[in-house]
Amino acid sequence: ALFQGLRTPEAAQWCAENFHKKLLPRLAEKIHVYKTEELQEILEATLSELDTEVMKSAFPFSGCSALLALLLGNRLIVAGVGDCRVLLLEGEGKASSASRLLDCEGHLEDEEEQ
Repeated sequence: ALFQGLRTPEAAQWCAENFHKKLLPRLAEKIHVYKTEELQEILEATLSELDTEVMKSAFPFSGCSALLALLLGNRLIVAGVGDCRVLLLEGEGKASSASRLLDCEGHLEDEEEQ
């Protein structure tokens, strides 16, 4: 998990300290094999719940970009909000061999206008 604070670090710090409390119970609901789509939904629901709680907290004007990655067997599932990008470097880890897995762009100006 990666959380980058916006304006102030409080929201990112809170998310970093609490995301596992939201994610692990969801993963524990089903012990057997998950479909990749189900895992994607779990990560997205976790991010949504974190957002809801940050907005109710003492620091709603702080914010953060968030990225969650889950490696389960041979599957890598990622979800993010805000400004974040995930690249998978293959082989010798050179940028020319990168595969884009996720590209999110959050713009504070756009969100404030809505």
